[in-house]
Amino acid sequence: MKNLFNNSKMISASVLLAMSVAGSASAATIKFGSSSDLNGVAQVADDGSGLTSVNVPSDNLTDGGNGFFVETFDQGTQTYLPGTTIPFSVGSTAYNDTDTTAHVDCAVNGVGAGIQVTGNSADAFGVRKGSKSGVAASPAGDTTCFGYTPKEGGTVPSWVEVDYSAFLSNVGLGAINYLGFYWGSVETYNDFTFYYEDGTTTQLFGTEVLAAGNANSGSQNQPGANVYVEIVFDALVVFTKLRFTSNGVAGEFDNIVIGLSDREVPVPAPTGIALLVLGLLGLGLRNRLRK
Repeated sequence: MKNLFNNSKMISASVLLAMSVAGSASAATIKFGSSSDLNGVAQVADDGSGLTSVNVPSDNLTDGGNGFFVETFDQGTQTYLPGTTIPFSVGSTAYNDTDTTAHVDCAVNGVGAGIQVTGNSADAFGVRKGSKSGVAASPAGDTTCFGYTPKEGGTVPSWVEVDYSAFLSNVGLGAINYLGFYWGSVETYNDFTFYYEDGTTTQLFGTEVLAAGNANSGSQNQPGANVYVEIVFDALVVFTKLRFTSNGVAGEFDNIVIGLSDREVPVPAPTGIALLVLGLLGLGLRNRLRK
């Protein structure tokens, strides 16, 4: 497995990462956004879920029409079919905690769209709302549903995988070239693994995130331990699946966003300064012609 950081220092919580994939040089850009420095990566979510990607509406209500899809673990923000008010098929509530009624509005919405979720055991993955001592802690500022591993009563090490292969076939908008997720109370024993179509993998370790943010392991309020992670994959990298592993209680995450390569990319409109420069150039040309 390849280490995304290779022990290199980060500047402004972002770094260009070079890695070798399938024998050819490739690259991915990774950035962190936090409540103290959104870093052009994150925004404060209007639905009370803490931080979410800048590529989706702040209320996390998406229809996939722009090629971005979000998993919020909340039934109220289920992704709609592009250009309609009809949501994807109902998600799964099988992973919801049952210790209180607070979790009844939770669900893994992506399952209804063909995204596959698996774990290394029956109690590897849970979805809940609110913190519970010895079980899971809500990511900073997150009052909504979130995912975590292991589920209450589960054993460690524990991992949960999110596989997008079938979803990509259903949607037909190319490969995933953007991935974002809100990583809550990052611990030294948490890590993410990213899987590529050719069988290679890359890892992002909690120790590296904490070092970059100068934060304490497991902090529920330090910005550097509650970060929105953005990864932009090079065109040569075909990302298909991610795994979140925890060797302790617990690993928490929310607002997983993917962006597809064949989405429409808006062309920025000319700025006022650019228009002014063009106008001055035109004026100069006209004066020359008069001479």
